[in-house]
Amino acid sequence: MTDQRIEDGGADMSPEAIAHAARLVACMQARYGDTWLEAETYTYTLDAGGYISWDITRVKAWVTAHPEADALEVPRAQLALIALNWETHQAIVAAADPSRPGIAAPIIDRTQTPPVVCYILVDGVHRATRAYLTGQPFFACVLPDDVSRECVIDAPPGTIP
Repeated sequence: MTDQRIEDGGADMSPEAIAHAARLVACMQARYGDTWLEAETYTYTLDAGGYISWDITRVKAWVTAHPEADALEVPRAQLALIALNWETHQAIVAAADPSRPGIAAPIIDRTQTPPVVCYILVDGVHRATRAYLTGQPFFACVLPDDVSRECVIDAPPGTIP
């Protein structure tokens, strides 16, 4: 799940979260200069501990440049997990258009034995939730491993395929 403490700048941030946020800011400033605050990011909290952040501005640019990329239907059981477990904002869900595909990125889940590759919805959580609540299908474009690596801003070693 995203760590809202990082995104909201909460005072209860752990030292690990503060260090991650500092790396995230430094990288975004280096990439975008004075316009870094206009760039979009997404941070996921790993079940095994730590954070992964993606440069969603880059992710969306890749998807736009590759309209041939297939969007796969997200299984209803996965939509339920997203809708019931991920933090969303009701007003955004109500206005979300589930016909717009989301974007999924691969990670290595080290809580499994052996570790497995799974996919995290890095764009489209509110649209996926709306699809689940209204019984509509929802599709997501799956980033290739190399593209996901290029778009990762910060991650613990061994968490990105």
